[in-house]
Amino acid sequence: MRKLLYIVICLIIVSGLFATIDLNRATPEELKTLPISSSQIDDIIDYRFHISFFGSIYDLRNIESIDQKTLNKLKPLVTVSHYNALDEAEARRNEIAYLIERLGSNEGLQEGMSDVWEDYLLSPRNINKLAFSEILSLPNVSPIDVAAVMKRRAYGDTLANYRDLRHTPGISYYGAKNMQNYVFYQDKPISQKLFIDYQMKYNDAPYTDDDKEMYMESMAEGSIKPQTYWGLYNMEYDRAEVMHKFRARFKNEWKAGMLLNSEKGQEYLSNEQLETAFDNSKYFLGFEKEIDLLGRNYLKFYAGNYRATFGEGLVMENTDYYSPRKTGFGFNKRILGIIGDVSRTQEYALKGFAMDWKRNNLNAVLFFSKDKKDAVIYDSNSNGKIDDEDDVFSYISMTKRFSNDELLYAEESYGGVTIAPRLDALDEQIIGGHFEYAPFIGTHIGFTGYEAVYDRDFVIPEEDELKNILIPDIETAEEKWKITNNEVSSLYSTKSNEIGDRD
Repeated sequence: MRKLLYIVICLIIVSGLFATIDLNRATPEELKTLPISSSQIDDIIDYRFHISFFGSIYDLRNIESIDQKTLNKLKPLVTVSHYNALDEAEARRNEIAYLIERLGSNEGLQEGMSDVWEDYLLSPRNINKLAFSEILSLPNVSPIDVAAVMKRRAYGDTLANYRDLRHTPGISYYGAKNMQNYVFYQDKPISQKLFIDYQMKYNDAPYTDDDKEMYMESMAEGSIKPQTYWGLYNMEYDRAEVMHKFRARFKNEWKAGMLLNSEKGQEYLSNEQLETAFDNSKYFLGFEKEIDLLGRNYLKFYAGNYRATFGEGLVMENTDYYSPRKTGFGFNKRILGIIGDVSRTQEYALKGFAMDWKRNNLNAVLFFSKDKKDAVIYDSNSNGKIDDEDDVFSYISMTKRFSNDELLYAEESYGGVTIAPRLDALDEQIIGGHFEYAPFIGTHIGFTGYEAVYDRDFVIPEEDELKNILIPDIETAEEKWKITNNEVSSLYSTKSNEIGDRD
């Protein structure tokens, strides 16, 4: 036995004496033990740092100072290990590049949510700690799939891997498959890294037929093409739409974003636009943190632009692209709660601060917003002009966001109007909150309330007055009004207004 022990010790000593040096991981001090000069050591380090990691020991011949004779001396003394130059986030980005590309192409209703989903892809969260609403907010995940996961956790079971998730009783194949890229199963140390994302979109597509028809509409009785917005501002040659979006994330706790968007027809980053870029841009700063205080507490704080969605969105949802129905399939769904917003939503965007708290089966939210909105102003004083004393007809989302000076010039050119769009014409202040309780898995009871205060009144003129306001050309007003009435009526009835006699 003692003899065997001596042999093992000798083998360890010998192996240590003849241990090879890994060219991809060796320090300068380790490389100095090799039979090469200091300049050759510097060349190896420079090659590894500036050109490439070594794929084999024969890559040493790519270094000018190392000839074949030196390589032959080094062969028994060095080795090359596989070295992945990508960190975990970069490797994951390459793995799910197709999903990130798909998210990046989403616009309108899904644009704000795509930003959040991309963050989840690059920094997934522990599914054993997520609340019901957090799992439900993932794309292509149904409430039935979420309930299956929550019930398994309620029995004290822990999901250890994707195979474990897939075999959860009650979960569908596609539910598990759609979750797998957005979650992990064990807590990992968070690397102290700053992630920065920049996105630019350039759209030079022409105006749609409906938009073109709207801007070619006569602004005054008997007007011709030059007396339309289309002719007055030569919209045939309008500039393309350009969007710049910046997003940053630190440790998946601190998040920030900013959107600079030049709508179609706007002068791109002119001196005037640069001066007002901050006022017309969207931005946010957010902090999200899990705190262990008598159980799991997940807190969110957001300042700047944010999105608030509760219930099925019928209670609260702020997007210019509102859709009353969400199936949950594809990317057609809502992210519940508070998220940062650098989407191109403008008129129903919230700007202020919000706090979101989740704990087990409880959720509470407080939010405040104060912002100026574009609106259609109605000459309610009947003084023949649009002024600060007039009331609001409605919000407006302009296809081309004319400046107030351009709008005024057009109206004066047409002899004045009694209803007209204006930028930042309405001060909106909103304060609200949401509270929700889940008595058992899959069932939620709660309420949402908010108060919106405006510095102008909202009014709707009588039908006869409204007809003449919206259609200034008296000769065609009655005909166009009938077309509008028929279109609206067809939305609510399948019966014809006239039924012929039957034989």
